[in-house]
Amino acid sequence: MEILKKMKKSKIFENIEDSDIKALHFCFKTRVLEVEKGEIILNENSPFENIILVLDGHLRTTLSDYYGNNSIIADYYSGDAIGIEEAFSGLNTTKYNLIAVENSQVLTMNKLRVLYPCENMCQRHTRLQNNLVKIISQKNIELMEKFNHITKHSTKDKVLSYLQSVSKKYNSKYFDIPFNRQELADYLSVDRSALSFELSKMRKEGILDFNKNHFHIK
Repeated sequence: MEILKKMKKSKIFENIEDSDIKALHFCFKTRVLEVEKGEIILNENSPFENIILVLDGHLRTTLSDYYGNNSIIADYYSGDAIGIEEAFSGLNTTKYNLIAVENSQVLTMNKLRVLYPCENMCQRHTRLQNNLVKIISQKNIELMEKFNHITKHSTKDKVLSYLQSVSKKYNSKYFDIPFNRQELADYLSVDRSALSFELSKMRKEGILDFNKNHFHIK
């Protein structure tokens, strides 16, 4: 079963047997959806009913302010899940926009079925809920990391903080980032022109080099 293989990539189903994943697949009233690049899957303040698991592709959560400026919250790839924190918090509406960055395949899981075990209190559901807690903890760490980037005083410091964290993640001075220039500006909450100016300045100073989204920290 191709869907089963894709579900197994997610940390949600870590240490859970194939037969148990199949049972949970049925229990959670899952649906598989194909979404096209640019499609808005969820709007800010839309009803929140499902946890969404990325089977293939690339999704992104964003926020828009009163003036229409976008801020990138997080990116999600194969195996990642969106909505776990909201499910545990009891929120009934989303607080962000969820957009397909590329053609993607997602699986929706009824949030109530995920949160509340069946009458049998089966082990597979207990293991799954333990996995969900681990995922929430990891996401909190990632948000703290982003907070560390965007609270730097200057655009240069924000950019370097982010690029150094990516370099550390891949343990390499050469790496790709998942953003174009406008998206990076949105992620770091800076002006695009200021971002481009600082990147060019750092290149002249010999601090880094880049070609589109490929970077080299010297």
